[in-house]
Amino acid sequence: MNKIKNVLILHDYFHVNGGAEKLVTILKNKIQAKIIVGWINKNYIYSDGLDKVDVLCNLPLIPRVIQVFLRFLFKIKNINNYDVVIYSGVFSILNSVYQKKGKKIYYCHTLPRFIYKMNENYLNRFNYLLRPFVKLAFSIYKRLYLLNLHKMDCILTNSMHSKRTIKEHTNLDAHVLYPPIKQSNNLKNDNKGYYLSIGRLEKYKRVDLIIKAFNEMPDKQLIVASGGSELSTLKRIAKENIKFTGWLVDNELQELINQSIACVYIPKNEDFGMSAAEANAHGKPVIISKSGGIVEIIKHEVTGIILDEEPTIKDIKIAVENLDSQKAKNMFYDCKENSKKFSEDNFIYEFINYLN
Repeated sequence: MNKIKNVLILHDYFHVNGGAEKLVTILKNKIQAKIIVGWINKNYIYSDGLDKVDVLCNLPLIPRVIQVFLRFLFKIKNINNYDVVIYSGVFSILNSVYQKKGKKIYYCHTLPRFIYKMNENYLNRFNYLLRPFVKLAFSIYKRLYLLNLHKMDCILTNSMHSKRTIKEHTNLDAHVLYPPIKQSNNLKNDNKGYYLSIGRLEKYKRVDLIIKAFNEMPDKQLIVASGGSELSTLKRIAKENIKFTGWLVDNELQELINQSIACVYIPKNEDFGMSAAEANAHGKPVIISKSGGIVEIIKHEVTGIILDEEPTIKDIKIAVENLDSQKAKNMFYDCKENSKKFSEDNFIYEFINYLN
């Protein structure tokens, strides 16, 4: 393995305990990198070592997106003192114009959804009188993003799906480096009789479909183990067989996964789907939809069940009925074996090779 260099990580923000946050945390701890974050949610559940990161801005009342965008437009102090700078997120990359020395690596978790994948959806959130100005702002940002993207020495991304998307929209080539998943040992192949929803409570994660399916299966227990902007709406439609935990620290979430029958995770056009790989690492199969990079994780009827790209409530019900406790137990060892390709050791070994 090559020697680890003097590395700086610039990351947009820590808002929820999601895949990007976990990747950056593991990378920081494993290669002893310096990390600078644009913004941290005051209610963010810290992972190991993140209580000591440098935070650029945390102003009250001003939306985090605006704060972080504006801050990364200005030079980060000492950015040229590092052998390698790793840019993570859709705003930190804007600072690369100031990096005159050292290698530039961009880990693309996702292309900016507001200028590529879901542009119209984002525009429609604004009053129609404001939309021309917002559209102009998006256009300016897109120019800056592409300018900096072309300055990278290396672009890494989390799946073949993301690699194809980057090529389609930017005509640039990216290298696939699957995110790291903690491997769990000494697990019991058992459960406590419930299914687990592991998707963040946002519309594109389609947790509402999962809840509606379990509403029609009162004999099946569902735990929704996450938070998000849809929490209150989903609570209102959920029946008594469905429980919500809100955001959890890592060990609490891992315990819930470990004691579940199986997980259900059907996001639309997901870039990777780290939660599904985490479930497999606990020996748990996952019900997913055939959408985005998540299909690179789950093998149908081996480590989970793959539904259509646009699953219906009926599809989810049939899959849950099919994936009962005994069938899930029979998948335990295949799930564990499948998750090894996403191990932290593999990730760090490959990442270090890109540093040189």
